[in-house]
Amino acid sequence: MLKKILYFVAGAAILFNSAIFAEIIETSEIATVQNYVTEDSLVLMNITGTLYAPGTALADNQWRMFFEKRVKELVKDEAVAERMINTIKNEIVKKLPKKPVEETTAQFVAQLQSRKIPVLGITRKQMKTAYANNFDVITSKHLLSVGIDLGKTLSYLTVQGNDDENQALAHGIIFTNKKMLGPSLLAFLNRLETKPAKIILVDDAEKNLKSAEEALQGHEIVFEGFRYSRSDKQNADFDPVLGTIEFFAFIADGSTMTDEEASQLKERTANIDYTALLDQYIILEAYYGYRS
Repeated sequence: MLKKILYFVAGAAILFNSAIFAEIIETSEIATVQNYVTEDSLVLMNITGTLYAPGTALADNQWRMFFEKRVKELVKDEAVAERMINTIKNEIVKKLPKKPVEETTAQFVAQLQSRKIPVLGITRKQMKTAYANNFDVITSKHLLSVGIDLGKTLSYLTVQGNDDENQALAHGIIFTNKKMLGPSLLAFLNRLETKPAKIILVDDAEKNLKSAEEALQGHEIVFEGFRYSRSDKQNADFDPVLGTIEFFAFIADGSTMTDEEASQLKERTANIDYTALLDQYIILEAYYGYRS
């Protein structure tokens, strides 16, 4: 009987701790997060979809994926296809602007830094990619363009050593290099001189929040996850045709066409198949422009 009671108490304690130390909240406003921040928190914020968003359809990763798919379908020489994909991705990522997801986010980050509360970016992307060997620098510059300087956090947060196998830190941004966020987060925590009592993670992807929540189970750290939904509509409304129209303007003279301008042109030229034009461009460029 005593054993049964002890098992019951132990099971109840586990359930209680899970409820206390882990929570995921849906919100479309960064102001909601502020209410949960304590002086001993570590605040982590995803980059794309949370701190900034693509300024145009062409700048959206969804268009780059669309372009990559078209190239791989049309260009049979894999080396030529890769050169074309990487060249175009590089130009887009470097030169096209970002915009804040929410205008108040930069102020929120700055306020945390003024209080010496650690706030960092976190992304599953790589520091160095096939299309940009300085992706960390490019990401930091885009953040600076929307008024966010995560590098300032490193002036008061002591991070020891390196663990590039599991994650890398640059410019105040944790890059998991395509690894799951949870294990990479634990690896990063092992590098901190002082462990936080609470981790706050703001991310538009629920799978990242779940990964962090699962990884932190059994650790004496409170977890508050925020599934940030403000970019959902922009993601759902993505139109690759707008990105393609903007792409032709971009390659013609380097100009950045807005989504509104592209939408108006799409309406005026409803008889034009822009995807077919893109396919023609890819085929011609693969034959004449990207062969070594």
